[in-house]
Amino acid sequence: MKRSVIAAVLCIAALSLASCSSNKSQESSRDYVPAENAVTDTTEAETEEEFHERHDYSDGILIGRWHGYDADIIFQEDGNVSASYDISDVMLFNSDGTFMFDGTEYAKDTVEYDGKTLKVTIDDEGDKVELLALERIGEPDATAQVFDGEYNITSEVVKDMLAGYIGCENDDIDLRIVIKYGKCSLFAKDFTKYKQSGDTVDFDGETLELGGFSYNMDEPCTFVYEDNILVIYNSEGVFEAFTRYYESKDEPETTEASETSETSEDIDEVSESD
Repeated sequence: MKRSVIAAVLCIAALSLASCSSNKSQESSRDYVPAENAVTDTTEAETEEEFHERHDYSDGILIGRWHGYDADIIFQEDGNVSASYDISDVMLFNSDGTFMFDGTEYAKDTVEYDGKTLKVTIDDEGDKVELLALERIGEPDATAQVFDGEYNITSEVVKDMLAGYIGCENDDIDLRIVIKYGKCSLFAKDFTKYKQSGDTVDFDGETLELGGFSYNMDEPCTFVYEDNILVIYNSEGVFEAFTRYYESKDEPETTEASETSETSEDIDEVSESD
């Protein structure tokens, strides 16, 4: 009974996530740039002039967070790339302590948090059913009312559902949940590696799709950065567009408890924790 209830709830949530992903994909900027002579050899930089003017960018220009249609990507100083998916349409903690899951509100007393472990347990005809279980990464938060932080997902069923949302198995990648101001994001830590030289960026393409990239961005690509817009081109002119991310001034100020947490700002910056 318990597994069937959770399976039904998560199945509906998975459909909601799939719908969100489909809507974003329809808005995607992926397209082909017209070029009279398609380029197939990216080892010679001058062959890509059909797509954009070449630039000699300084090393590290890509480092930071970029907003994309499918996910936000974070280029890190250590050569890794992480991705963040906004799943607050499906999972959200309200300021009054209640939990929203796929449009259903669960009362405050279903949420248990001791500063380290965050659980949502619902009642099913007298049986207690664990809907969500997370374990905080880093030091426990002394203020139990503040959920902001980065968490490992200890609910295997939930982790399977979220992994399926981005098209992978849950043991293929380090998946985490980041909570900020009650909003939940799925954080794919270090899903690929990159090397940048001038306006050329080379990805380790085994798991590129997990960050919202086209599968054919696994060859050396070139990019243009102008007016906070980053456009990455592959050898055929297929491109991905991203906007440099800046935290909105309209967002509420971080509480004292979350400011002291080691992981409270991980939605904006990449966690250095393992």
